[in-house]
Amino acid sequence: MPFVDEPRFPPINQAPTPTAVFKEMGPSDAAWFATNTTVAGLWGWLAGKPFRQQHFWLLASFGFIAAVCSSYRQREFQLLGYHNNEQMCIRRGIEFRELREPVGLESS
Repeated sequence: MPFVDEPRFPPINQAPTPTAVFKEMGPSDAAWFATNTTVAGLWGWLAGKPFRQQHFWLLASFGFIAAVCSSYRQREFQLLGYHNNEQMCIRRGIEFRELREPVGLESS
């Protein structure tokens, strides 16, 4: 589904490829992957009686997939200019400014 509104922040990449999005991920994303995977796996272990090991691996896998998908979406929206991308702009030497006022549920 295409976006209805114009980007709120300066776009860095108008059509980011998966490679470009994954290159933007950093240590905070890796920590998010590890934390989400661990918590989901622990939950699977604690709630998985009598098949604890199977539930551990199942929920740990789901947790990892959810973490990757959420980080991917966040980085993609930053590259497109729909999420705050001030640090990305500074690294690339792009002037950071809001291109429009927040609309609807966007935070101000």
